[in-house]
Amino acid sequence: MKTSNIAIFIDVENLTHWVKHSGPEYLFDELNEKGSIIVRKAYGNWSSASISSLQISLDRLGFDFSHNFHPIKGKNSADIQLTIDVVECALIHPEIDCFVLATGDSDFSSLFRKLRTLGKEVIGVGPKSPLSKSVESSCSRFIFTDRAIARPKRLTGSGYNKAAALARNTLRSLNGYADCAELKQRMIEIDPNFDEKKHGFSNFRLFLEGISAIRLTPTADTKGVMAYIEMKNSPVVAYDKTQTDLPNRLENKEPTIDMYLRFLRARNWNCVSKSTLIRSYHQIIAFPPSSRQEIESTLFKTFNSQLDSGTIHNCLTIFMKSDLFNLSLRGAAKLPENELWKMDKRRSYIRDIDFSLLSRLLYGIQENKQVVDSKAISSILYGQYSQNELNQLISDASTQLVTLNG
Repeated sequence: MKTSNIAIFIDVENLTHWVKHSGPEYLFDELNEKGSIIVRKAYGNWSSASISSLQISLDRLGFDFSHNFHPIKGKNSADIQLTIDVVECALIHPEIDCFVLATGDSDFSSLFRKLRTLGKEVIGVGPKSPLSKSVESSCSRFIFTDRAIARPKRLTGSGYNKAAALARNTLRSLNGYADCAELKQRMIEIDPNFDEKKHGFSNFRLFLEGISAIRLTPTADTKGVMAYIEMKNSPVVAYDKTQTDLPNRLENKEPTIDMYLRFLRARNWNCVSKSTLIRSYHQIIAFPPSSRQEIESTLFKTFNSQLDSGTIHNCLTIFMKSDLFNLSLRGAAKLPENELWKMDKRRSYIRDIDFSLLSRLLYGIQENKQVVDSKAISSILYGQYSQNELNQLISDASTQLVTLNG
């Protein structure tokens, strides 16, 4: 089947409600099987309080922003700029054969017809209205935003419960995290009859969002979405300096998990949530080789202050201690500012983090003459492991105790 090269243009001010309710994400889901999205542009007056916050989700989806001032109050100048950019893109990039125009109620019929005379496929996106009717006739397909943001009710019959359990169990078998496309493929291999539409969901992403144990996060490098299992009882607790000074005689009075976390902090390993690790990893993958300070600064800006600098620092420390970075030098002198770090993309990164964490934890357990509690260890690790897999991981990590230097 022939795949398309796609360009998407969104007039955010005309479709604010749609963008705010994850409309672009659902649009991406509909276009995934069609081809590759090459151009992504979003238009608006980004100094406006009504849309400025929407830049975060659009940026994660890889959109470039076109800022449009409003010289006359009430007049949306994005329409003209969008039209110019679309025609320019069609002429400069002949390899792009499909244009998706999310324009709201503005009448872009002439633009749509022009693209069709250039041999381009045109998909319109907007709400139902008299103007959308005229635009709809000028394009090969029209996606109504009203329908896109209307989330279907979750069905609660035994069929749905079985499908949700299939998703959870399949995700656990993939070490607790996977790309949504990979997860669905594995689920169909196990149950060829699986189809999220049978349970009232228009796409697979909406189906996963209805499962409380599963979380989703966008990725920066592939513009895809990762699914992962949220741990029921997160071992991550607020850092308390006094805990590192507790005398050994009080250790037996501590909950085992708290004691294990204290052992990790003593080795400069401060745990962060699984969702924070996954989101940070998939953002950093897209960064060019940079100094550690530059990576932390860029990540802080990427998350728009959603994560504090201390959490970001802890993430980088975990990644570096887990050998997930490749190091190069931009100068002869081996100074921190000359060290360039590039995240190594690997499928096993969660297990690699767990292996590094476990090596340090076992060192602390041995040093403090404590017992190995596999149930408590399982609660601290980020991956999902069977008992045999956990035993093997503990055995493998224990071999590192002799050479572990922190």
